[in-house]
Amino acid sequence: MRNLFEDAIQYGKKEGKMEGKIEAITDILSIRFPDVDLNDITYQLQHIDDIEFLDYLKNQAKTVPSIEEFKRLLEKI
Repeated sequence: MRNLFEDAIQYGKKEGKMEGKIEAITDILSIRFPDVDLNDITYQLQHIDDIEFLDYLKNQAKTVPSIEEFKRLLEKI
């Protein structure tokens, strides 16, 4: 029973980290590209389950030259 509980805690921690990374990405993009609707991008980000890829996207969000280029990165999923 304890193992199931520990698994649930670890899952919750991972989900929380992923949600934090998604929020950071959308925050960065909304500051850099304030006139862009990010709903589609947010939807796509919420379906990524690779935390390293989210880290990569967060770093790219800081320097990507355009929102179109960021969308191309998302197509690599």
